[in-house]
This record gives sequence, C-alpha cells and structure tokens, in this order.
Amino acid sequence: SYAYLVPPLALVIIWMRRERLLQHTAKPSWWGIPLFLLALGVHLLGHWGYSSWVSSMAFPLFLIAGSLLLWGTKITGVLLYPLLFLYLMMPMPSVVFDEVTNPIQVWSTDVAEAMLRPFYNILRENQATIIMPSGYHLLVGVECSGFKVTIALLTFILFFYTLVEMPLWKKLILPAALLPIAIISNGLRIALIGVAGQEYGSEAAKIAHEGYEATLPLLGTVNIPTT
Repeated sequence: SYAYLVPPLALVIIWMRRERLLQHTAKPSWWGIPLFLLALGVHLLGHWGYSSWVSSMAFPLFLIAGSLLLWGTKITGVLLYPLLFLYLMMPMPSVVFDEVTNPIQVWSTDVAEAMLRPFYNILRENQATIIMPSGYHLLVGVECSGFKVTIALLTFILFFYTLVEMPLWKKLILPAALLPIAIISNGLRIALIGVAGQEYGSEAAKIAHEGYEATLPLLGTVNIPTT
C-alpha cells in the first residue's frame, strides 16, 4: 500500500532539484531512442511472457528515454534519481518474494518465541507456528514476515536522504540497521498477537492482527490498526 506514495515523493524530489534543472537548457539527445527501444523490448517481453513484473520494469525506462529525447543528458542526469526511485513501487516477482520472505518469516517467529518463552510455556510446532498454553495456534504467515515493512522503510529512508546532507558512512548505517529493526519490531507484533490469543481468545487475536473495524459518521466503516 505504500507504493501509492512513491510517485508523489518522486515529484517532491524533482521539485527540490528545480534550481539545478533551471541551470541547464534543453538539448534533445538521440540517446533516448536506443533506451526507448530497450524499454519497448522489456515491456513486450513481459507482455508476451505474462509477467506484469517484467513489463513494469519498462515504465521508468520509458520516462528516462522520453527525458533524453525532450531535454537531453544534463537535465536527465538531474532527473535520474527520482525516475529510478519509481522502481520502489513496482511489484516484486513471486519467486523472488518467496525466497526472501521465508527466512525473514522464520527469524520473526524466532524473535516472537524469545519474547514469549519467559512468560509462557509455549511449544514451537514448526518454523512458523507457536502453540500457546491455552491451545491457541499462532501461525506466522508470509504476509506477516515483515518484508513489506522493510521495503516501505527503505523507500522512506532513500527519500530522507534527499532532504539531508550527511557523509556516506552515515547513509549506510540506516539501511544496514533496517532489516534487524524490521525483524525485531515484527517479532514484537507477533508476540503481542500471541498474548491476545492466550489471554482473550482467538477473536481478540484476530482483532490484534487485522485491526478493529468501526463505523464512523461521514467516514463509514474504517479499519483501526491495533498492532
């Protein structure tokens, strides 16, 4: 769901670079033609191969090619980062997604188990299932792995870097700490869902996981996050 924010953020980055853009004059470049043909080939490959991911990879390439054809290399160089930033909104292929999320899913479950074990006599049934003393089964699905949160946080970190000036080594700290932070915070969320299931039953755990639906005047039915 964070992907809807990526194009507005890219526009903000372009707006922040407006002074640099005004320093250059438009000089159309024919280098846009081979890049346009490459983007067209990638799109057709995805279309014929029924792969929306491959097809979507062509979209920023089309924009870069259009920028080269209209404004040239110098202006495109200024626009390159926000245009490449758009790749963060593209859907990841399921094969890659599954390979990446499976270990993160297990690590998040390990963190949740470590948080719950000092307080409850729990049973680890398999890599992604914890049985609470009450019999409640805490099943950690792929969607609860925390990987999507990691990618969303990475997106906002990369946007944050356009707002501040800092040395390269400082810029590398946040991405390096991103995965451990996401796993620990997601493990805490999973543990809280387990506590809700143990103390108040499966319905409470469902509310802790999915949120609470409430009907509000004018707004209608809204989902209120709980964890």
